[in-house]
Amino acid sequence: MISGIVLIDKPADLTSGEVVRRVKKILGVKKAGHSGTLDPKATGVLLIAINEATKAMPFFAKLSKEYIGKITLHKDVDEEKILNAASKFVGKIRQVPPKKSAVKRVERTRTVYSFEIKRIEGRLVSFKIKCEAGTYIRKIAYDFGRYLGCGAHLSELRRVKIGDFSENESVGLEELNRTHVILLEEALGRVNIKKVYVKYLAIKKIRNGIPLLIDDIEKYDESIKINELIGVYLKNKIIAIGIAVQSFDNIDKRKLLIKIKRVFKTDD
Repeated sequence: MISGIVLIDKPADLTSGEVVRRVKKILGVKKAGHSGTLDPKATGVLLIAINEATKAMPFFAKLSKEYIGKITLHKDVDEEKILNAASKFVGKIRQVPPKKSAVKRVERTRTVYSFEIKRIEGRLVSFKIKCEAGTYIRKIAYDFGRYLGCGAHLSELRRVKIGDFSENESVGLEELNRTHVILLEEALGRVNIKKVYVKYLAIKKIRNGIPLLIDDIEKYDESIKINELIGVYLKNKIIAIGIAVQSFDNIDKRKLLIKIKRVFKTDD
């Protein structure tokens, strides 16, 4: 059973859910899910996990996103004012998700790492933005217009990057085949998740969901903090996702160390 991720270049006029359904049919897999919805009109990178890799979705869902797009202003605005306004949307911003979103509509904070104005052609403003997962670009476009006092809407959007995964690696649905699957361990290696390596004798405990102690661990990352999600590995193979019950920089050997959240099927 093949498990891993595929990077699809989503076409316009398809929902993210429809893309997932087509991927399942093309690859002949039972389970698949995407990390981060793209609007039907939007294009670009859609990361889709298949089979056992769907259990690792919490790691992929938190990756930063990078977009290019166009905002249409509703009135003429001085170019210098537009350029200066972009800086107001970098850093911590507050957003209420749009009415059509699938999440609860409560105000939340998201981080915008960069917001560059690439070109201004009359009322059409081309931009590039890098932001935290869960940031609504359509809402930024709306708020950008409000800040300028002219009104605005998002007229074009393309996702060019998810974490370290770029559009250059993505493939269209018409080209997709099993050679495009990035195996789970390789994909997780690019996400830079924190890891612990367990002893072989701990496998039975893990499969039964029993929390781990320091004696079950062969090697670990001392920077792991309490309540942090971690990858649990046997040699170079991920076997589970756990959550740290205590920080790893000053371990109390008498207490539980890791609670098991999800277990991967293995051949061991």
